Amino acid sequence: MMLLRSTRFTTFLWAMLLTTAMLTTALLTTACNDQQPPVTPAAQGNDAPTEVDDTSAYPSVVGAYPGENESVITEMPYPAPDEVSEPSAGEKGPRFFLAQPGATDTVVTGTAPRDIPLAIVDVTLAGTILGTGRSDSNGDFSITVSDLRSGNRIGLTVFDASRTMEDAAVEYFDYRGDNFYNAPNIGIFMDTVQVSDN
Repeated sequence: MMLLRSTRFTTFLWAMLLTTAMLTTALLTTACNDQQPPVTPAAQGNDAPTEVDDTSAYPSVVGAYPGENESVITEMPYPAPDEVSEPSAGEKGPRFFLAQPGATDTVVTGTAPRDIPLAIVDVTLAGTILGTGRSDSNGDFSITVSDLRSGNRIGLTVFDASRTMEDAAVEYFDYRGDNFYNAPNIGIFMDTVQVSDN
């Protein structure tokens, strides 16, 4: 008895699948052969919808997309790449630069703008401070550090307790090094470098 019901159910499913396939084929054939969609009896009379050309019926939104005669180009000039100038050493000093140390080194050297407080930080270890110091009147620094680890990335940051890290980064942004790095929740590093094996 169970086998009979299973066979009838399977036959029913195949019949439904075949019917669906035939209907789909018929609809696609009709759609591909007809240039105009078929007109339904409701669309033949005066009850057919008409297109609305009156856009004044819609409310205008101030500050939305620009209109036909409005420009999307702002008037704020942006310097072309050849117009961008490097900061001169005469203003605040040299750019930030962190020389690549080895894992056994105890001093990290480099350059920064003149006479500012600095910190060497292990970026890989979520901002662990490895050493602090100050750049001299020429912008050179040598900072004693501890626990340099091979393969870790270290960063140079402005270490000034009288202002936020963001304020210091804005002031010295034009002097950032080639490997500037803003690590969310860790810090803003004016230059970074990976510690070598030695």
